[in-house]
Amino acid sequence: MKSPAELDAVPWQSLRHAYGPAEDVPELIRALYQDDETAAAEAMHELYGNIHHQGTVYPASPPPSLSSSMPPGTYPAAASSC
Repeated sequence: MKSPAELDAVPWQSLRHAYGPAEDVPELIRALYQDDETAAAEAMHELYGNIHHQGTVYPASPPPSLSSSMPPGTYPAAASSC
């Protein structure tokens, strides 16, 4: 499965998450679309901590509808294991 092409159009450097600029988010999202389950699980764990840290909503936090565009098996099951 290919990752969303729209990722490159987002000004990630101007968005923030729990640990600062969200420039790492596109790479983490792309990892969810790879065939490497370990890399996808690690990326989901990092995303969950960065953009949903302790339930806080950040400028880089996705809208709830984004979960419907994520690869099968990555959300919410992977998030619940974080």
